[in-house]
Parts: sequence; C-alpha cells; structure tokens
Amino acid sequence: MPILFLLLLLLCAVSLQLDKAAEGLTFLFKPDFSKITASVVLTAMGLAFFKLSIGMGTMMIYGSYFRDDQNIPLTTFRVMTADLCVSILAGIAIFPAVFTFGFAPAAGPALVFITIPAVFSQIPMGQFLMVAFLCWRLSPQPAPYCR
Repeated sequence: MPILFLLLLLLCAVSLQLDKAAEGLTFLFKPDFSKITASVVLTAMGLAFFKLSIGMGTMMIYGSYFRDDQNIPLTTFRVMTADLCVSILAGIAIFPAVFTFGFAPAAGPALVFITIPAVFSQIPMGQFLMVAFLCWRLSPQPAPYCR
C-alpha cells in the first residue's frame, strides 16, 4: 500500500505540471449546482449504497480483529480521513490530465484507465510504473501476470 500511495503522489505531481492543470482543478473543486438533478442524486445514492454494501463485509471482517480496548470512533475517523484523502488525490491525478489530453470528463469510471496511462507516458520509465500501479490497484494481491 505505501508504494501504491507513493505512485499516486507521483501521478498528482506530474498531473499538476500539465498544461491545463488549472482547468482540471477548477472542474474538480468548483461545483456547478445547476447540474444537480434527480438523476444525479439517484446516481450518487447508488454509489453510496454500493460502497456501503462492499464496506459492510469489509467492516465485519475488519471488526472481528478488534481488541476489546479498540477506540472505534477514532478508527472510524482515521479510515474516513484516509478514504477522503485518497479520493481527492485521485481526482487531482486524473482531472488535469482529462483537460490536457482532451478526454471527456463525463466518461465515468473508465476515465481512470484512460487518463492514468496518459499521465504515466509523461514520466521516464512510465510504462513500468503504470504496470506496477495497475497491478496493485486492481487487486489486493498482484495477479499472476503481474509477478
């Protein structure tokens, strides 16, 4: 996980140096409330329920390892903070590249697999780093073809 986090920080640093980084950051951090519709709210609720359903199994397994003296509110805060920070860093790594390379911001989850290779192409030895990033990113344990 630390290597994956360092690769994410490297992606952020490279993305922030791209030509249209300011445009991507504006898109990411300046909300357009006029685009909030019932469909958008429903999609957001679907995402929240999806994360909760996957998270429920993870929490039950993770919780089984807690000691009796575990501070559950503090642990919850740490997990929430880590998730928020990684999500923001992922946005910083992706959206400057979206606008620099002319990709469609509405491409959805596929945007990760479109922009990350483009950002890694800007780095020396980027192909090697991209394979390492995607192998660690796609599974908790690297797939056999990633070893």
